[in-house]
Amino acid sequence: MPKPKFKPEAQSRSTDEDALHSILRFQTDRYEAGKLIELDAPEGVIIHVRQGRVLATTVDQSGQETLCVLRDGGAILGLESLSGMVLPYFLWTVTDVELSIASATQAREWLRTTAHPTQALIRASVDALRLCLIEQMALHGSATTRLARLMITSVDGEPERKIPAAMMLALPKNVLARMLHMRAETLSRVLRKLEEAGGITLSPKLAVKSTERLAEIVESRSGE
Repeated sequence: MPKPKFKPEAQSRSTDEDALHSILRFQTDRYEAGKLIELDAPEGVIIHVRQGRVLATTVDQSGQETLCVLRDGGAILGLESLSGMVLPYFLWTVTDVELSIASATQAREWLRTTAHPTQALIRASVDALRLCLIEQMALHGSATTRLARLMITSVDGEPERKIPAAMMLALPKNVLARMLHMRAETLSRVLRKLEEAGGITLSPKLAVKSTERLAEIVESRSGE
């Protein structure tokens, strides 16, 4: 009898999934197509889409959608929570799906206590993912919303995990404008607007004055 042939990619993915499930205590459930699943645990969650397809969205503090992506079987969501960036996830099941969900707390503890060279690589990868998400989320909304959200990100969160505020705020204005996909003159206008609103100071140097005021600005402009 001929031996079954397996695709290397499928074998590799299966091995990775087995390793992941040996580390974390996942709860696995099946959902029919057309369901909305809300995952908003304070400590964050790791979501493994084992089978099927989901539309995953996240929102910011004002409730504005900041991310909308399709993910198929084998995808993992929520890894950014391992670095302290906890996002609420809303999953729409495009097809019948099988999802495995685990608390991010357990994964963070495993990363912190397990002494192995691969842990450093994992932590670096998670941090890179977190920064990519921050940068992608920063591009949603009006020019004022985008800049206010980036200002909040620069000082909010765990000290060892946030974007270094001094480094980000010291960037040349033309570089900061390029990061936010706006022209330099637009950035200058928005900076003055945020200063007048009490969210930042421009003199003697750019600095965040009130994250609460910046959050109010983001929320007030969430419909723009």
